[in-house]
Amino acid sequence: MTKKVVFQGELGAYSHQACINYLTKQEIAEFDIIPKPTFEQAFKAVESGFAELAVIPIENSKAGRVTDVHNLLENTDLKIIDELFLPVKHNLWGIEGSDIKDVTSALSHPQALMQTDEFLTTYNIKPQNFHDTAGACLHIKELNDKSLAGIGSKTAGELYDLELLAENIADDPNNTTRFVIFSRKDVHDPIKENCLTSILFEVKNKPAALYNLLDIFAKESINIIRLESYMNNGSFKNSTFYAELDCNAAKQLENSQNKLEELTSKFKIIGIYPKDDFR
Repeated sequence: MTKKVVFQGELGAYSHQACINYLTKQEIAEFDIIPKPTFEQAFKAVESGFAELAVIPIENSKAGRVTDVHNLLENTDLKIIDELFLPVKHNLWGIEGSDIKDVTSALSHPQALMQTDEFLTTYNIKPQNFHDTAGACLHIKELNDKSLAGIGSKTAGELYDLELLAENIADDPNNTTRFVIFSRKDVHDPIKENCLTSILFEVKNKPAALYNLLDIFAKESINIIRLESYMNNGSFKNSTFYAELDCNAAKQLENSQNKLEELTSKFKIIGIYPKDDFR
């Protein structure tokens, strides 16, 4: 039976292209690529066994982390097994016969709107949030309104037979989105070199807890390449921290297990996985 990989969005979304790129890179042919409306549904598809993998955007070079994804990490047992970087080329699409001078509003995913803010301001186009870039393009097609445009990929515009009004409209010409691949299973062979460890933790609400936790990493010679905090589930009491460590940190963290338990109310390794060649 053909296995399945899922992504959030409609066919033609950047996540769809990321799925294609990842499967091609891994030389995996026997996979069906299935769209899901939300990140939560994409996660559940893998958790339930419906799909083997989910290809999910986690951060963008301009817009930063994808908040909805980070909010799901705390309550899933899925593991990150790989990463992928995708250069993002945004385009403005309208219905057939329309012109950029006709456009008053542009629909797209909030991340895409943030990434094209300068362009939209220049043309006095009002941004409107939509759940997905490709979905916005499809919606524009269905509405058949020259005053509306969608921001999406070349694949999406061509797939839904739209007219190209402007191309490569991202504020940053090096605009890139990082995707991670989620699976129910860890990477089979332990990775020793050129890899990352993603962790999620919550420090106990007491003085110097975070400082002492970071000191553990320092004493174990663990290099932290990313560390950020955010409030989860509407709570403003304790921050949840997401970190990426420049190594396979499983053994070092195991050596400090008792100290970690003393300092944190929650601590889990989300994945140990190879670095993408893009880095």
